Formats: sequence, structure tokens, C-alpha cells
Amino acid sequence: MRLYYSPGSCALAPHIVIEETGADYEPVRITLAKGEHMTDAFGAINPRRRVPVLELDDGQVLTETHAIMCYLADSHPDAKLIPTDPLGRARAHEWMNWLASTVHVTFATFFRPERFLGEGQAKEPMQAAARQRYDALMHEIDGRLPGEGFALGGFSVVDAHLTVFLRWAARMDHDPASYPTYQALVRRVQDRPAAARALEIEELPPL
Repeated sequence: MRLYYSPGSCALAPHIVIEETGADYEPVRITLAKGEHMTDAFGAINPRRRVPVLELDDGQVLTETHAIMCYLADSHPDAKLIPTDPLGRARAHEWMNWLASTVHVTFATFFRPERFLGEGQAKEPMQAAARQRYDALMHEIDGRLPGEGFALGGFSVVDAHLTVFLRWAARMDHDPASYPTYQALVRRVQDRPAAARALEIEELPPL
């Protein structure tokens, strides 16, 4: 397998998960800041030109963070990365759908406002609102998380996904320490050998 990622992007979540599985894979860096996602070679792999992308051994391609993490968890059941009971599994999807559809989109309106604006519209009001909204979302997550363990009890794909968004808070000038329960969870994730390896490969410091 090959996992295409850009350092510090949402691809960090499946990067942590694939390391948790112990699967044999090749990490392939696609640096968004250098425009490497716009090359013809990468466009042939993912026409949307976004990461993450998981290329399977038979050549099939999976995109989207949620889908990739669920595939990895389901194809490596011994790693116990997603609940198997119906309610626990629904809770995992509940978290990940909300993170993708609400938290990630709020971040995008701050860093990629041009995606959401018409020609000639000022970006500053949207960015100011997004920054305020992101802080509120971080506090919401902080209030939902347990003081010990992980989001669903044991470590799961949800915790890998959550790790991304606290790291992004710092990029919006929000202090991660403002969300102490959330910060503590992310540090527990980062203490796991799999997350440490993913961070090392992406050349990212822990929070």
C-alpha cells in the first residue's frame, strides 16, 4: 500500500491509523505548499488533487480521511481501531462525520476562504468569523471528551482524527492549552508509538 500525505494535513489521521495496524506501506509525501498536488502524476491518482490517498496493492485508490481510516480499521480487526458493536460504531461515525463536515470546513473557511466567496467579496469578515467559530468548536470538543482514556474509551480512529484539529488550532493562533482535556487526549495519542512514528515521518513536532 501507499499512503499519500502532506505534512500536518488531515492525512495525519490515517497516517497514525496505518501505523497502528502494523501494515506494510510506503508513505509518499505530497507537499501542498509546493503545489505537488497539482502535478499530472498526482492528478492521475486522485483527480480531486487532495490528500490523503490510500493506494491499495491491487491498484485501487481510496480517498477521504473517514473512508480510509474505516477501511484500515476493518481490514485489520486485531488492531481494534473501531468499535464492533452497533452503537459504538455509530458513535465513531458520529464523531468523524461531524469533524469532517463542521470542524474541518470551519478551518477551510479560514485558510481557503476563496473556495466559499464570490468574485470581489472580502475574505477578512469570513476569516474572523471562522477563527471565532473554531475556538467555540474546540471548547465544545474539550467539554465532550473524558478526563482519562480516549474519546470512545479505548484508542480508536476517532482519536487519530481528533489529533489533527487541535494541531490546526495552533495555526489559527489559538493556544492548545486553552482546551486542557482535549490537549491531554492528544498528548496521550502522541505518546503511542504509532503516532510518534507518523509524526517523525512527517517531520512534525508533538504538541
